Amino acid sequence: RSPVYSHLSTILDGIIIVRAYGATEICIKDFERHLDNHTKAIYLLRTVDRWGAIRFDWLTAGFMTFFVFSSLIMHKSMPSANVTVALVHALSLIGLLQWFIRLGTEILLQMTAVERVNEYCHLPVEELKTNEPPKPHWPEGGQITFENLSFRYSVNSPWILNKIDLFIQPGEKIGIVGRTGAGKSSIIQALFRMADLEGKILIDGIDTKSISLNSLRNRISIIPQVQLKPMIIRLPSGLSHQITEGGTNFSVGQRQLICLVRALLRRNKILVIDEATANVDMKQKFKNCTVLTIAHRLRTVIDNDKILVLSNGCIVEFDHPYLLLCDTNSYFYEMISQGNKSEAHGFLKQSKRYYAKGQHLQIENEIVNKISDLFSRLYTYTEFPKSTKDIIN
Repeated sequence: RSPVYSHLSTILDGIIIVRAYGATEICIKDFERHLDNHTKAIYLLRTVDRWGAIRFDWLTAGFMTFFVFSSLIMHKSMPSANVTVALVHALSLIGLLQWFIRLGTEILLQMTAVERVNEYCHLPVEELKTNEPPKPHWPEGGQITFENLSFRYSVNSPWILNKIDLFIQPGEKIGIVGRTGAGKSSIIQALFRMADLEGKILIDGIDTKSISLNSLRNRISIIPQVQLKPMIIRLPSGLSHQITEGGTNFSVGQRQLICLVRALLRRNKILVIDEATANVDMKQKFKNCTVLTIAHRLRTVIDNDKILVLSNGCIVEFDHPYLLLCDTNSYFYEMISQGNKSEAHGFLKQSKRYYAKGQHLQIENEIVNKISDLFSRLYTYTEFPKSTKDIIN
């Protein structure tokens, strides 16, 4: 029954996608296949049950016949009242024996459920708390370091990420791209410690393994695949509107809006986005945050500080989009070139503009830092300098 229920539940959850792709007939055939397997098993069970019952009835009839003939032969030494009582109790005991046999068969069938419960009870439990909780304002900068990171979803499954070494500066906007199965989502799964990993992930110099899961996942905001005020106004109860399990009473776009607002209110230093939205300028709204964007459309991350290109769980390239597009042999350039040529040329011009803007901002920041350093040194002088030469010295 489990495959039938599981398949039916999956189809009902994704009924819109099934209809959109015209996969109704395929799903019906899969359901009929699961139903046929279930019917075959039930039919075999009932057949064996009836076969056993008939054989047991034959044995009962034979035993009773033997008992009756024996009592007739021994009627002189055995009173008829005793024979009657013996027959009545024999019939009752035989009925109870049949019931016990059927009950034992049913218990054996139900033991599969007990085995599953026992298996779930012995699953390793995630460690929710640690002895040393992180600082209240951790992470303060948003620096992320991956050191020799390998990740897989179970012990027997192959590695999804293989020996990833990566350093992300605080406040950088990183676009994560790659083909299907490259490991884009897995690197985010590893960041949230959704499964055991090998290697280290350091956030502001602190190993995430030393942080409780609750603290780690609360300090990182995620917007899964936003103009929220008009939507809230249209709701019957406004902000008090009740959200059902999984947010099923909201559309995908509305759920993304809610997640975005929650990320804005939390003001976490690290933000993970599954497909960027065009409604919000991430560089302005989250300019002090480290933003990791899983990009399925390359145009959504062309303005990012750097692009992380993954392939088969390994880092292929990691640099500014403009520098990657300038190299015609790069993996990122190959991905861009598979689309429209004019669109690829537009990406190059757009990334060049963002790159030049970033270089200017970097120079301005360096000048500001040098001026600040100069004034701090002047402030520490015991005697104010008398000439420019003294200032330089």
